[in-house]
Amino acid sequence: MAIVRRLGMMLGIAAAGVLVAGPAYAASWHYVSGTVYSPCSGHIWYTSTNPRTKSGDGAIKLQFSKINPGGVTWKLIRQSGVQLGVTQSWSGTEEGITRTLATGVNSGVTFYNMFKEYDGKCGHSDYEFTGSEYY
Repeated sequence: MAIVRRLGMMLGIAAAGVLVAGPAYAASWHYVSGTVYSPCSGHIWYTSTNPRTKSGDGAIKLQFSKINPGGVTWKLIRQSGVQLGVTQSWSGTEEGITRTLATGVNSGVTFYNMFKEYDGKCGHSDYEFTGSEYY
């Protein structure tokens, strides 16, 4: 009887452990694209209208697979309008370079991307970029 009671207690503890452990959501890479406007057009910063929600706790990172000569400057904005993390810039030759925009971001945080041309010269016309964002 003591063995049955002990076995039942061990199974109960194991079951409680299984019930406490929930699914883990990990961050992943997401495609990003957009148009960088020439500073001469009067559109300096562009704010994305697509909210993004962080999966898993940790960093938000970004890399580009296509950037034009004017480069890109990027920052993250919380729903409240307050900046999340730091502003990062990529020159027109820095495709494939990953930079961290924010660290220690909690799962479930919603944010928006903001970007503009890096070098600020009027000689570049509007151009598109493509890349991947890790969140």
